[in-house]
Amino acid sequence: MHIDSYYWQIIDGERVESTPQQWAARHRQLIATNEWVIDGMKLGVLDERLARADTVIYLDLRTAACLSGIVRRRMRYRGKLRPDLGVYDRITWEFLRWVWSFRRRHRPVLLAKLAGFEGHTILFRRRRDVRRFLDTIAPVDITTIAT
Repeated sequence: MHIDSYYWQIIDGERVESTPQQWAARHRQLIATNEWVIDGMKLGVLDERLARADTVIYLDLRTAACLSGIVRRRMRYRGKLRPDLGVYDRITWEFLRWVWSFRRRHRPVLLAKLAGFEGHTILFRRRRDVRRFLDTIAPVDITTIAT
């Protein structure tokens, strides 16, 4: 699941950010089960997630790579509903500033938390390394997994 599909709500046809209390409660529900995979990061709930996780995969990409990915997604989806996320692909200046400042402001906090994480950490610095890693994993037939 991508975290944005749970963090953002659609109210009266408008995309609305969850309040901190709503998000904390929703996040607790998501990580309460024994098995989950969450794509995306919200630093405010990271400690709780790390306490329940056995593995973390962190894409430690350069800012330029992140920004180029945003541009590619924008060109592909052009503000439409993203089928993989369940949310609209909208780019704001606030979001771009967050991405631009992430390595300087948030990455040190994240790396410190990961240093204290007792589970397995997988770190990728390039998208091609992610693709190579995924090529080593046998595909799973999700229709055979009991829900």
